[in-house]
Amino acid sequence: MADNTVQITEIAGNSVTATDIINAVTVTDTTENSVSVVAATFVNDAGASSNIYYGTTTPSASIGTIGDFWIRTDTGELYGPKTGSGWAASPLSLIPKRFVFTQGSAASSWAITHTLSGYPSVTVVDSANTVVEGDVQYNSTTQLTITFASAFTGKAYLT
Repeated sequence: MADNTVQITEIAGNSVTATDIINAVTVTDTTENSVSVVAATFVNDAGASSNIYYGTTTPSASIGTIGDFWIRTDTGELYGPKTGSGWAASPLSLIPKRFVFTQGSAASSWAITHTLSGYPSVTVVDSANTVVEGDVQYNSTTQLTITFASAFTGKAYLT
């Protein structure tokens, strides 16, 4: 399997940071866990251009030079910038973690067990995709209950 390489150059100099790369990447809702790199240019303080490499594996030590970045497209993870010691062992996730809960039968109280490990933000929509406000009670880091004024069906988006 061949990995693709994108050479990136910039006229005005600045430091390339992980935030710069994250801001140059878009995540689409149409294809779950899909990452697209938009047109972006980067150059380090020394005036050398940084490369963004991408593929569906973790970056090998032989790929890239100091200051380069790697995007793992199958998981949406960002590695870099590469240092003299190599690629970081812990990449940054470019895809926000999300959990979608569907309430199929009308209810005024929704008990949700999720896999986000924490206290996520909650947005609820009814079957007509209208945002509905409810009282969110965090029962634990993996479970919450939402109470509404009346029963309805819909979805809860946890991020």
